[in-house]
Amino acid sequence: MKDIISRIISIDKSARASVENSGRDTRKMEESAREEVKRMKAEAINKAKREGQCLYDGKIDAAMARAEEIQRAGTEKIRRVEERYASIKSTMEAEIFDMIIADKAGEGQ
Repeated sequence: MKDIISRIISIDKSARASVENSGRDTRKMEESAREEVKRMKAEAINKAKREGQCLYDGKIDAAMARAEEIQRAGTEKIRRVEERYASIKSTMEAEIFDMIIADKAGEGQ
């Protein structure tokens, strides 16, 4: 009988040790899982930041290129207007002069 009680106590101690070890292992696995999730979250955030920065930089570069195109087109239009004005300036001055003289001559009558 003593032998049976000793075996039961031994089995009970073994079971308790197994439960304690299992609980300790479970806590270690949970902590490890939390750390892994934390690491993955930080990695995902950093990746998203890098991708966002790339998209932002791409949009800025495209906008700057477009602004340069618009500026070049505006400069070209100004050049053409100035050329046109330069080519008709003397004619316009003569016509305006004639109009002023004609107005003055008309007032004198």
